[in-house]
Amino acid sequence: MKIIKSNLFRHRQCKYGNFKLQPDKDWSISYSFIDFESGLLIVSTNDDNENHWENLGYNGRRIPSKKYVIDLDNLKILSPKEWSKFFNYESKISYSSDNKFKLTTQRIHHKEDNIDTIQEKLEFIESGHISTSESFAFSDQKRENLLQQTIRMIEENQEKKKRLESKLTLNEFYLKELNSLNEKDIIFNYINNDSCYQLSFIANEFILSKVILTTEKNEYNQYDFKFYKEFKNIEDFWNYFSETNSWFIDYSILSLSNNKPHLLAKFIIPFFNQLRKNHQFTFEDYHKINQWQNLIWNDEYRATENKQWCSLCKKEIDYFPRYPKYICKECSSKDKFDINGNLVEFSNLGISGGLKITRYINQTIEEDDSQFMCDCTIENKLFFVHEARFGGIVIQLKN
Repeated sequence: MKIIKSNLFRHRQCKYGNFKLQPDKDWSISYSFIDFESGLLIVSTNDDNENHWENLGYNGRRIPSKKYVIDLDNLKILSPKEWSKFFNYESKISYSSDNKFKLTTQRIHHKEDNIDTIQEKLEFIESGHISTSESFAFSDQKRENLLQQTIRMIEENQEKKKRLESKLTLNEFYLKELNSLNEKDIIFNYINNDSCYQLSFIANEFILSKVILTTEKNEYNQYDFKFYKEFKNIEDFWNYFSETNSWFIDYSILSLSNNKPHLLAKFIIPFFNQLRKNHQFTFEDYHKINQWQNLIWNDEYRATENKQWCSLCKKEIDYFPRYPKYICKECSSKDKFDINGNLVEFSNLGISGGLKITRYINQTIEEDDSQFMCDCTIENKLFFVHEARFGGIVIQLKN
């Protein structure tokens, strides 16, 4: 890349001053910014010639890039030795104000990539736990170190806990919904292969009406519902409705804006919690489960009412509906084997994600980045591994 300056005969201008940045032939500028700490201009360029791009199989392609550090006072592209004068590369130690955390920070230059990173190690002094991080050193904003990030996350979690505890329990939410029912309120509509049902609140009872579906009447407002069954309370209806454990598959939701289905949250959520605890569902089933969960979702009750369990050790874990059969961190660290019995490990290809499979075969190590998903066994159970949506690796029990 070249810096072309203005002169008496031709004026050149970019947002950083009276000059123009000219990338190498067949290269283009991907981003640029002023480094917050040093005031230096950081420019990254990409190779536009697709013949030079590295094919990563299912994980896409890696585009060659170059990064430049520019001194705006002298309009000069700096070498690492020149830009190093702007920074401190010595290891620094600091402590939190309550002396519960010790942070070790060091700026490191990587010759092979021509970049600087910030490496951090945070020690939780009481427990001895250590957390580490490494990030790109140049930034257009004031950098938040690992200690500041940890303290912020602790405070955010405390605030989140307060907000959670201020919300209703599932039983409190149920009583609120029950007491808010008005005469002729429609609780919800659902259908099976040949009929449509409507549950309403009439004269302090729950009335189930039914209509046989025909090809002549496809619009809901054309349905002529007839009395089918009555229930003295919603518990009686639920016992009837959920008589078979496949009710969520047998019936489909007919969602209408005037319905009040949240009354059923008290019954649907515990049912699905038990299903997730025993892992008695397939991924195909879980599409239907999510439809029913969405029907009764409401921000007024605590999100922690929805529960999930590790599909290997069965301990309770955070609820992630996107990954209904994922395993906990401890189980993820256990030995994993491919279908041929070789020890295998999984990781991202880099900051951009992707899936890298590392196999240990006899005395050799083989790496594979051509797949977006891979099977493995842990404790003789079959799992599949894939990249998580926002980075990282997810291991889930296979159907």
